[in-house]
Amino acid sequence: MFAYDFNEPDIAAALLKLAPSGRVRVILDNAALHHDTAKPKLEDQFATQFGAAAKDAATQIQRGKFGRYAHDKVFVVRTKTGAIRVLTGSTNFSVTGMYVNSNHVLVYSDKAVAGKYAELFDEAWKDKVRAKAFVASAIATQSVHFAAAKTPDTEITFAPHAQQFAEQTLNALVTRVQLEGTRTDGKGSVLFACMDLSSGSGPVYPALRALHAQQNIFSYGISDNPGGIYLYSPRSKRGVLVTGKPTATKLPPPFNQVPGVGIGHQVHHKFVVCGFNGSDPTVYCGSSNLALGGETANGDNLLCIRDGDVATVFAIEALTLVDHFDFLDRYAAQSGDKAAVHSAAPPSSKKDAADEAGWFLGVTDRWVDAYYDADDVHSVDRALFA
Repeated sequence: MFAYDFNEPDIAAALLKLAPSGRVRVILDNAALHHDTAKPKLEDQFATQFGAAAKDAATQIQRGKFGRYAHDKVFVVRTKTGAIRVLTGSTNFSVTGMYVNSNHVLVYSDKAVAGKYAELFDEAWKDKVRAKAFVASAIATQSVHFAAAKTPDTEITFAPHAQQFAEQTLNALVTRVQLEGTRTDGKGSVLFACMDLSSGSGPVYPALRALHAQQNIFSYGISDNPGGIYLYSPRSKRGVLVTGKPTATKLPPPFNQVPGVGIGHQVHHKFVVCGFNGSDPTVYCGSSNLALGGETANGDNLLCIRDGDVATVFAIEALTLVDHFDFLDRYAAQSGDKAAVHSAAPPSSKKDAADEAGWFLGVTDRWVDAYYDADDVHSVDRALFA
């Protein structure tokens, strides 16, 4: 197991149960967020318990952080004959990762894919989770391709990388995004959910933030930190970018009972979907934050999957998140908008709440007009998804 945030009690209990038989090996992050000698973190407490329970602690658990974080979230299952299955994605093995954040998990039951992740683990273990040694290894300089009969066409890179390789990897993603703008059928699309678009170096974040202005690409995106929010505007073909952390929303019952996330993250995904219904449907996903700093200093894995079914699943997730938070963001306080901050409880009557918010059902078919207005993003939406 590779683990970054790790405090989910059921997973911890399962590992502790297997530890005495020597059937588990763990690489666990020890950056400041997860390690404190004076006030042990939950990860520290697990490491102590695991070490005490293990058949041979020295060969079963290592703490490390590469340059900055051991940021992978991976399980590799091996038998005596080799690796047979791997679980990866953006989901931390933590309470928030499993039960609060919006995340994705991928499981490959392909021995070739599992074997490469086993090779990753063995290299990181041999290097004692140190960046300098790992960056110099062969696996850090490879873009590994898999295309078996029952495996989606997949390319994977394993970070941390040298600067040049990291730039090459992220530039390839941006090139694929921009390719959607060259489609002649008018159905170029990019849908994404990324934890943070406001900070971090490299070419990906600026490219995704700028997408809303490209009217030849249908773009739909969400981030906890989007670096600007671009909601739907009538008679505009600009894309939609929303935040997963709206503030001071005023909703009628029962929607006003939905709790906020607080200081954590709602959107923890790191995925980009390009041309989900075109001839080259492509998804970039995994644990990588898609930033140059992470690709050069974090233990991470970034997957590029070219498969229509996989792209559709991720596209649906993006649509669900954006539509939900687009709705919430319209009734949220914007920066400096004191009038939008609602401290009083909303009316208990749904009708009164709707009256106060100005929400009414239409009695004409005017709502259809935007979907047939060539200058409106809803018309692009209709053509793309119908």
